[in-house]
Amino acid sequence: MVTLHKTWLLYLRKSRQDNPDETVEEVLAKHETQLQEWAERELGQRIEEDCIYREIVSGESITAREEIKKVLARIEDPAVAGVIVMEPSRLSRGDLADCSRIIDSFRFSRSLVATPYMTYDLENKMERKFFKDELLRSSDFLEYTKEILFRGRVAAVKRGCYLGNYAPYGYKKVKVGKDHTLEIIEDQADLVRLAFDMYVRDGATPYQIACKFNDLGVPAPKGGKWKKDTLRVMLRNPHYAGYTAFNRIKHTP
Repeated sequence: MVTLHKTWLLYLRKSRQDNPDETVEEVLAKHETQLQEWAERELGQRIEEDCIYREIVSGESITAREEIKKVLARIEDPAVAGVIVMEPSRLSRGDLADCSRIIDSFRFSRSLVATPYMTYDLENKMERKFFKDELLRSSDFLEYTKEILFRGRVAAVKRGCYLGNYAPYGYKKVKVGKDHTLEIIEDQADLVRLAFDMYVRDGATPYQIACKFNDLGVPAPKGGKWKKDTLRVMLRNPHYAGYTAFNRIKHTP
């Protein structure tokens, strides 16, 4: 049963199941139109702008999603009847902990979850089970998708593709078909060779090499002066030795 005469919130988030050719803004606008039509039909009114939450940057967990955190905080207000979404999976696509947090938040605040197809009252045991099944299905789909994408990245790395967002200094990213590879920038490559010569042959420290580069008047990769940390990262980068690095984990002693 839809509760009238109370405040309703509207939550929008793009999913991997949406059309990949549409931008986040396009998907959210399309869904907002559909949900506003539902609100006019079922509630007799449109949802006001200050009750609409649009998740533009959508992380995999609740912790990374600012808008859903605002929604969960706001439903604690007894004046809020519930939240309108396209489907339950829009609220959470994370792990079991996130799913439990979503369920508990709506259950104990006595807030409803309304979709164009069904309205869930999570105080009701059977409806709570249906809702939980929907969230877990979404979580399983996410894990499967991540596994497929990871396999694709591993295969690309084995082909010698470069998956980094930015090319190491001395290289530029070049697209070959659907893949990316690295191409040498000769004038920068000379500086890279000088850095390794000084480090290996002369035993120079990253700080000393940075000072040398600054004396030469060569700008750092992001402009400005060279710093020892920039050189330290360069000297440890396996790409300069002809290796392709992927999925590295940083260990802090």
